[in-house]
Amino acid sequence: MALGTTSSYPLRMKIFRGLDAWRPEVAAAVTWGVFDGVHAGHRAVFAALAQEARGCRGPAVAIVFDWHPNRILGRSVPEWLTDPDHGRLDLLGGCGIDAALRVPFDEALAALEPAAFLRDVVRARLGGAAVVLGDRSRFGHGGAGTPRTLQEEAPRLGMRARIVPPLSDAYGTVSSTRIRQAVRDGDLAAAAAGLGRPFAIEGEVVAGAGRGRTLGFPTANLRTGGQVLPPPGVYAGWAEGAGGRGPTGRWRALANLGRRPTFEAAGTLACEIHLDGFEGNLRGQRLAFSCLRRLRDERRFDSSTDLAEQIARDRELLRSMPPPPPVS
Repeated sequence: MALGTTSSYPLRMKIFRGLDAWRPEVAAAVTWGVFDGVHAGHRAVFAALAQEARGCRGPAVAIVFDWHPNRILGRSVPEWLTDPDHGRLDLLGGCGIDAALRVPFDEALAALEPAAFLRDVVRARLGGAAVVLGDRSRFGHGGAGTPRTLQEEAPRLGMRARIVPPLSDAYGTVSSTRIRQAVRDGDLAAAAAGLGRPFAIEGEVVAGAGRGRTLGFPTANLRTGGQVLPPPGVYAGWAEGAGGRGPTGRWRALANLGRRPTFEAAGTLACEIHLDGFEGNLRGQRLAFSCLRRLRDERRFDSSTDLAEQIARDRELLRSMPPPPPVS
């Protein structure tokens, strides 16, 4: 029945591909969404879901859309906070969910009226006995389904409905939209408050020009397509393997996000990570760089020697910061 778990997905969560892969044997508590960022608001929903699952003595089940519904609805698709194929599933695995159903949000799903979605998908196909949603959730054709719709329809189908109120922090109501804007603005504190952890740049390590090694600071070049990014500059933080692939443990790290003006007149935007003290080839592996502090703007240096001296100063600042927490 299950595709199974790997060391990449912690605790007990099992991953299923599609709605048909799930065969309900007992009543389940169900929620659904994109869950981009798996932020503090999402985790409040998952906590309520786990509580409802205990009440119906069944599993906590999350429908996780493989891509944002806007892709099918012809609307602008937001940049992602957390890689939907890797980091998002890692984070979901630590939220007390028993099963994540990876479901492509397609035309057929988009066409279902709210009542039909609840009746045919949640109740009939998933064995839903309880449904938990955030108060801003929308579902069904045209997003016509609201928390009020759920509260009206669920009892008719023999399901409990639970709506989780919005979560706020010092920066306002927590949402993926707000956190994305904080990242774009370079407000790492606001982003971290909403996420409940530092914002991380994720990606696969690809071949670079090798200039970092010649300067004495070898870097891993990340492919970051589709992710929201902070403003160009040099950042201090830590790096670790992402999606079950990459170096073991956490390493103090520097990230240069920019266009390499010392070497290229009009370079493309790149993210280069230097792992302090790490030796080895990371090409083809995945890294997540947690941004803790912006050290400076990216700028053009008169020579590679001047650049190397500045990176050495950046590294000293990095080493003066507290060490990264151990991997849990």
